[in-house]
Amino acid sequence: MKVLHVNAGLSGGAAIAARRLHDSLAGQGVESRFLYPFGAAPDPTYVPYATGLAAALRAGWQHFQIRSMAPWLWGRRVDYEIFSDSRHALPLSARAPGFAPDVLHLHWTAGFLAYRSFFSGVPAPFPVVWTLHDMHAFTGGCHYSFGCERFTRACGSCPQLGFLRAESDPSRQNFLLKRDALRGRNLHVVADSRWLEGEARRSAVLAEARSFRTIHYGVDVAAFSPKPRTECRRALGLAQDAFIVCFGAQTHANRRKGMPEMLAALGRLRSRPRLLALAFGDAMPKLPAELPPVRSLGALSSADALATAYGAADVFVIPSLAEAFGQTALEAMACARPVVGFDTGGIPDMVIPGRTGLLARAGDPAALAESIGWMDEHPGEREEMGHRARAMVEAQFTLDRQAQSYGALYRSIAGG
Repeated sequence: MKVLHVNAGLSGGAAIAARRLHDSLAGQGVESRFLYPFGAAPDPTYVPYATGLAAALRAGWQHFQIRSMAPWLWGRRVDYEIFSDSRHALPLSARAPGFAPDVLHLHWTAGFLAYRSFFSGVPAPFPVVWTLHDMHAFTGGCHYSFGCERFTRACGSCPQLGFLRAESDPSRQNFLLKRDALRGRNLHVVADSRWLEGEARRSAVLAEARSFRTIHYGVDVAAFSPKPRTECRRALGLAQDAFIVCFGAQTHANRRKGMPEMLAALGRLRSRPRLLALAFGDAMPKLPAELPPVRSLGALSSADALATAYGAADVFVIPSLAEAFGQTALEAMACARPVVGFDTGGIPDMVIPGRTGLLARAGDPAALAESIGWMDEHPGEREEMGHRARAMVEAQFTLDRQAQSYGALYRSIAGG
């Protein structure tokens, strides 16, 4: 079985998930290649679409493509997720030199996939798997709709555009481009959470997909494994008797990640003398003076550094207002740490209230603070939740289990 993966880069949450799958498929007897725009290849199984001057020109065009959307974004709310335009992507063929796949597997392709030229080079009966890491594959450009239902019809007059939005705006054009390119395709849609599968099933873009299913992300349970809390705290210079709340995101400025709600919840807990917040990710915003102590570790790129941060904590908090899945929560659970989060998106797929963590009303800082406070006041139950979280990851969220699920899917559709 040979599979060609296509993703719009090597970094970011979706790329991490796609690469973990690609790297683990060999154990299932699947020969895999990973096609991406440009940049140094980690190993020979990774295939950059462009190199040298072609890569520089492609990068320049992508920059121009982003800039061309600027007029449509005037007056747009600054706290929205990115809006990705698919109308002017450069031609891309679904080919890797010397490699003839049995299945084409798409991942996060925002701004990278030129729908007409790409799918015109793929025979309609050829099996295509598309793993959704957010909503962009089936909307007119947004990555999270925040309650907008237009993707179920035809988009247009997009509330995430600015002053110029209209029925025929780029969201409608992108929507029609995607819908027409996917008509009649042997397309099999995979979501990383039950919530995202439900949204995909309602989309008019994916109306002719042959199948829908949820296959959860897997995590390396050896790289993300329990570490002694005392050693992790000693390594990071943290107090041994503190109640440590860990949280993190690639970018804290992303409104969807819930930083204002997290800080508001911490503010409600400032009277707890032992509480220490441990953050990782990009630069933290300016913090209000009334917060408890906050220690920032900056960006953490290695599994060992992340596992040390999780291991130092008593509880991990994922305050996202919208989240397709939430890999940081899964990594923390693999490190035997319970998770507190909002009851939204894919978070409830792994955070089971009273068993692996606690869920708070979505967007409610007071409820989030109450759940964190409960964890502080119930150390025995908290530790039990951590142990159950690790057991749940070992049973349901390993890379082998994820690869087995995809291997079975590949065989079922390639055989047809």
